[in-house]
Amino acid sequence: MKFRRPIFFSIIAIAILAAAIYPQVDDGEKEAVLMQSIISGFNQLHFRPKAIDDDFSQDVYDFYLDQIDGSRRFLTQEDVARLEPFKLKLDDEINASSFEFFNLSQEIRKAGFERAQAFYREALAQPFDYDVEETIELDGEKRHFARDEAELREFWRRYAKYETMQRLERMLEEQEEKGEEEEQRSFEEMEEEARKEVLEYYDDWFNRIEKMKREDYLSGYFNTITHIFDPHSEYYQPIDKENFNIQFSGRLEGIGASLRTEKDFTKVVRIVVGGPAWKQKELEEDDIIL
Repeated sequence: MKFRRPIFFSIIAIAILAAAIYPQVDDGEKEAVLMQSIISGFNQLHFRPKAIDDDFSQDVYDFYLDQIDGSRRFLTQEDVARLEPFKLKLDDEINASSFEFFNLSQEIRKAGFERAQAFYREALAQPFDYDVEETIELDGEKRHFARDEAELREFWRRYAKYETMQRLERMLEEQEEKGEEEEQRSFEEMEEEARKEVLEYYDDWFNRIEKMKREDYLSGYFNTITHIFDPHSEYYQPIDKENFNIQFSGRLEGIGASLRTEKDFTKVVRIVVGGPAWKQKELEEDDIIL
């Protein structure tokens, strides 16, 4: 192994301790100390430290953009255009311990999340027209960023409709299995309940996102930088990264399952057909991951 991970993390620990010892140092200076420690650690301890140049900058930019909105559900092409001027400047920012790009990305991300909340709530406020056949691409890698807010609003309307239809289909199947012995609910009643379930699910998801602090997102940014330096190195422990991914994306990458954090545990809310979890048959909906 080329990188001595324990030594590197000891440097980070020293930087955090130093920031704690000197309370008069503001948060901006503490963040700069952390950035300097990361770069210094790699340059001194890595067998072949990677050059922090324009190529490095573009790799960080591409990876980080995918981290904050790989699903293409929150940012528009206009938002991305505001970030693009930094594509070849992040090497300079990193060397100078500047966070201009990160700060702008957080401003845009926050606005994008608030906008998405408004869009799905608007869509779920009234019944959908199920006589109209519509399609939606759920794979973010196959979808471009929305051209503008109008296109993003339309995506969220279709996405909310898709989620509602998934739940509505389950309700109809359950009612059919029970037969006529139990009281039959109307389609309208079940449709309204399905929309309420979707609304509650996304309200809960966004409420958890709102509780995340600047340092949580900053850890993600630092982790991007360390990943580009060395894909086998991370700024924080794997379990923290896993929790961050679940909080931020609502899913654990690679297993093919949608997850929801509820208090002290994580719940499986949906299995992606054809994914690893579906093929292995080890996880089921409503399973609890402790």
